[in-house]
Amino acid sequence: ARSPVLAYAHATLSIVQLEWNQVEAASFSAHQAVELAEHWAQADTLHFALTCLQNACWAAGDLETAFSVNQRGLQVARHASPWFFRISACSEVELNVARGDLPAAARRLSELEPLVSRDAQRGRFLIAKVSLLYALGRYNEILQILQEPLDYLKAQGIYWTYLSLLPYRPLALHALGREQE
Repeated sequence: ARSPVLAYAHATLSIVQLEWNQVEAASFSAHQAVELAEHWAQADTLHFALTCLQNACWAAGDLETAFSVNQRGLQVARHASPWFFRISACSEVELNVARGDLPAAARRLSELEPLVSRDAQRGRFLIAKVSLLYALGRYNEILQILQEPLDYLKAQGIYWTYLSLLPYRPLALHALGREQE
């Protein structure tokens, strides 16, 4: 019998494959991870595997499948952990932005905001919020909310989130015609 740890290994491999832009391989690995996680019926493993599969589908341009996988992840998260729920809900916001369903993204974000602590608002939640604000053309608001979190993230060495947020500042400045800043 295969160990449940193997599901984590396949899911993590899919993350690396996405970083290498090996989207088909990432999708295959994430599918394997989901299959193994389902076999072992471990909610945390299944949620992680579904998140990886969602990201692989999104990278492949299959937003509808990514959204469907995300909804399944939300169902798993509801029975597992508020933290998992917040991860999937943030992804749902971003997927709705990518799909062009800004009202749905705004609704989910407003439902999610009261559930997110101040510290957690510097992570995935902030990425989801800023992506929605950018899609809505609310550039001044982006500039207002980004500076302190960017300074904090850089000082703390939280580079994945820092680098995910960093492009929004010059993009917002450009959209406002303030490239010189």
